Amino acid sequence: AKLLDDAGWVDSNGDGVRDKDGTELNLKLYTFSSRKELASVADVMHSELKEIGINLAVDVLEGGDASPDDGYDLNLSTFVMTPTGNPSYFFNTRQVSGASGNWAGWSNADFDALAKKLEGTADPEERTKLIREACQLIVNDRPVDVFTHMAFVCAYNNYVKDFQVRPSEYYLVDATTDIE
Repeated sequence: AKLLDDAGWVDSNGDGVRDKDGTELNLKLYTFSSRKELASVADVMHSELKEIGINLAVDVLEGGDASPDDGYDLNLSTFVMTPTGNPSYFFNTRQVSGASGNWAGWSNADFDALAKKLEGTADPEERTKLIREACQLIVNDRPVDVFTHMAFVCAYNNYVKDFQVRPSEYYLVDATTDIE
């Protein structure tokens, strides 16, 4: 609240929403219906932002992405990433310069070089090193903020054989999974 006050965002008319130069501090959060747990995140964000005078509208979409043409100044969106368990997916679709999902327009040549190098690196230790360096650049520049990590729970009966929990919900059952 102090940072907002210092920046000139105050509730000048007493309606509970901060404003500056006649513009209210209204944000929109896009989330999607297939991930019910994201509604809880949206509720918490709405409540906490309201306490400091920020109005948050939540738009629940059927698909996974809002249109980047919605005319926003700040994009708050919830999405689930890394369906393959490979950080390159997130880097290449959301963070590299010019990526279709890089709605913030973030561009960092060092990050782009690390993401490119990661694509051609097979050694697990070297990949881990590159991933950590790239993540540190994201932390430093903050083009996105990660605010939750989904807990993933699998339950199955003992007659299911060779079932393996993987880092992606898309690939839980494969050719080795069987039922006895």
